[in-house]
Amino acid sequence: MNKTGIKKMLTTTVLAAMAVLLVFSASAMCEPVEVDVDIKPGSNENPVNIKSNGVLPVVVPGTADFNIAGINQTTIRLNETCEPLRCSYEDVNDDGYMDLVLKFETRDVVNCLPESCNDGDIVTLVLTGELLNNTSITGSDDVRVLIKGNGKGK
Repeated sequence: MNKTGIKKMLTTTVLAAMAVLLVFSASAMCEPVEVDVDIKPGSNENPVNIKSNGVLPVVVPGTADFNIAGINQTTIRLNETCEPLRCSYEDVNDDGYMDLVLKFETRDVVNCLPESCNDGDIVTLVLTGELLNNTSITGSDDVRVLIKGNGKGK
């Protein structure tokens, strides 16, 4: 291969590498996609009993503009550290679109709450994750802290 051929090959390789870096840099700089989050669907107050040993359901609803199948479930966290115990797909709100249903151990969620929580406090829980194309997602919902109960998840 002559010098011109080597120069073209190196130029092409460098340009390809720069394009890859630009794509990764652009995706890293993109604002997160805001998603709806519904903690304890069907409840407006979303009470969380800190003595519960049950699970906390969290739903990310699908819409005409947002297909929840594009969410990378392994990246989902609640308040940065809580991982879902299990995930499933179901049309929770009967709108014709599949929703992502997440179940979190209530004890794990309680450990993510601020230590200064009092009975009746309203706390915002933030769900984060990524789409399959590495775009970040974020959404939040409020819960009402309950400090009472028998500790049996009821």
